[in-house]
Amino acid sequence: MHAAGRFLVILVAGAGAGMLAGAAGIPGGLIFGSVVGAAAAGLVTGWEITVPPWLANLVLICVGAQIGMRVTRDTVQLLGGQLLPATAAALVLIAGGLGITWILRRTGRSPRGDVLATSPGALEVLIAIAVERNYGAGQVAVFHLVRILLVVASVPLLLYLFPP
Repeated sequence: MHAAGRFLVILVAGAGAGMLAGAAGIPGGLIFGSVVGAAAAGLVTGWEITVPPWLANLVLICVGAQIGMRVTRDTVQLLGGQLLPATAAALVLIAGGLGITWILRRTGRSPRGDVLATSPGALEVLIAIAVERNYGAGQVAVFHLVRILLVVASVPLLLYLFPP
C-alpha cells in the first residue's frame, strides 16, 4: 500500500477510536481514543507513519486556537481570585514532576521527553509541544494517558472522600 493509503488507514483507525471513546463519555476520549486507535493500528500493521509537517503544524494551530477560544472574560475574572492558589498548586505539581524526572534519570529509566512526560498539564498541549519539538511524543502520550486513566478511575473515591 502507498504511504498516503497507510496514513489514511491509521488516521481512520485513530479517528474511529477517538469518536467511540468520546461517545462513551471517557474524559479526554477524543484524543485518548485517537492515540490508542492509531497506536493499535500501527502496531497491528507494523507501519511507521510520519505525519506531513504541514499537517502537523495545522493541527497544532487548531489545538492552540481551540484552547485560546476557551478563555473568556469570565474565566479571566475568575482567575484574579484564584491566582495565588492556582500558582501554588502549579508550582507543587511542577516540582513533583521534576522530582520524578530526576529519579528516572538517576535510575536510568528516563524516557525521551521525560520533562514533558512528568509535567502536569493538558494532554493535548504537552503532546503538541512534544510533537513540535520532536521530543518523544509517544512517551509523553503514554505517561499522560496512564495519568488520565488513574485520575478517571479514582474520581468516585475522590468525590466520596472530598465531596463538592
